[in-house]
Amino acid sequence: MIARELKGEYRGLAESRYAKFLIGKLLVRGDEETRDLVLPELYGHVRGFIKHPEASWILDDIYRGVATPKQKSLLLREWYGAEFAIFKSKDPSDISAKLTDILAAQPEKRQPVMHALHDLINLCIQKKTTGFTMLHDAMLQYYLNIQPGGSEATEFIELLKGDEEGDLLKNLAFTESGARIVCLALAYGNAKDRKTILKTYKNTFQMLAYDANGYRVILTAYDVVDDTVLIAKSVISELLGKDTSSEDSHENLLAMATHLKARKTLLYPFSGKAKSLLSDDDRALLDEIHAIRATTSKKDPE
Repeated sequence: MIARELKGEYRGLAESRYAKFLIGKLLVRGDEETRDLVLPELYGHVRGFIKHPEASWILDDIYRGVATPKQKSLLLREWYGAEFAIFKSKDPSDISAKLTDILAAQPEKRQPVMHALHDLINLCIQKKTTGFTMLHDAMLQYYLNIQPGGSEATEFIELLKGDEEGDLLKNLAFTESGARIVCLALAYGNAKDRKTILKTYKNTFQMLAYDANGYRVILTAYDVVDDTVLIAKSVISELLGKDTSSEDSHENLLAMATHLKARKTLLYPFSGKAKSLLSDDDRALLDEIHAIRATTSKKDPE
């Protein structure tokens, strides 16, 4: 078996311009044994790999596509600092990447952990590697552990808006963790922040509506943006096909109305959090957004 013959070499292969594709092939065509031969050789090297021009891609592919929940937790924990790469818990039930729980158990580690996490997040953004699912998961853990309205929160939203091309916000909207980050940023941000974020998605709203995660950004915008004219011009007109013929617009409307995700962006303003329209996860997210909205938005809760 090729995978067994390469045991001990996977770290070097991951850093190779071409050999990294061999790892990908082995994992796609292999079984659980293959996966469990490769993954342990990545542990302890995540912070180095995510900075590497070649290894970062195969690392994220593995994290997103083949790693088990436990393996994903072990990989993500290394973003929190060198200690998490060197010292591993011997208790399998203790393997969690939920930063809230880690800091609750060891509050004295908050400053070094948050500093290490912020530095690595910022590095990825500066390197324009903003499409990684692992990055989005790490960013969510950071955002959930900063004080709303504090300097860290303000800095984080500026970090989101600071990408002039808008690639960061656009990439975030299409993953589960990333979409939640954007929704929270819309809820916690001020009117100017919300306008800037929505402007980034110009000519992207239809893609968001059809996406498994992106539609939630639109639902959140409906609920927290005070400027209804802005919503009508920037979101709804684009969803309905503002620059298309009447016939094309009707076809687009029909396609959206019959799509399980896109239809939510059309019907939500009329039906609200109806169980027939929204999933339990949708309603849980919107409940969270509504609780935040009560302190940050002038939007009528009804």
